Amino acid sequence: MKLLLNSHVSLDVGLLLVLLPVLSLAHPHVSRLALAQDRRERDSSLRSLYTQMKRLMGIAHRAISYDDPNLDFQHNFTTLPHIASRAQDLHNLQLNTTLLFIHSGLQSYRFHFDWLQKIMENRSMAVPSVTQQISHYLRRIGQLLQKQIRDPPPSPVPPQLPVLTKNWDIYVSSIAVHRSLQSFCHWSLMALYSLMHSPL
Repeated sequence: MKLLLNSHVSLDVGLLLVLLPVLSLAHPHVSRLALAQDRRERDSSLRSLYTQMKRLMGIAHRAISYDDPNLDFQHNFTTLPHIASRAQDLHNLQLNTTLLFIHSGLQSYRFHFDWLQKIMENRSMAVPSVTQQISHYLRRIGQLLQKQIRDPPPSPVPPQLPVLTKNWDIYVSSIAVHRSLQSFCHWSLMALYSLMHSPL
């Protein structure tokens, strides 16, 4: 009986020794498969974001396509997102940090467009359909970003925005916000394109 038990132990040890090289080879293979799957999911999500952002930029451009781009509309907005980056910075982007920045910027634009829409409604002005479309895309893209960001940030506090009483001030503010959004979308598209073509 003792001999039989020892033989079983010896057999188990022998099988383990035989399987060790196989197991050691299998782990890198599984790891590579997991990385490939992560890459496919990441690229698919980034492509979806890129497509939605491109549509948003097109809508923002259409909203101000009839205005003279050379006119310098004076405004004192300090609450609009500001991008301070150089072209070479696009090659050193970090995925989560970049998505957090885009998410934060779009949240800010949501506040600004909701503010514009509320002012127009309070003054019985017709809210352009393009403004409503922009608000819709801002929410949609924000939801996509929240699914991809690790540890999404808490909801931001709305900025303090001025009370506008003159139609000209409303018009100037609307142009300023639309132009800023268009520039932000342009940078975001370049950033997303860079991320899609960067290694994990």
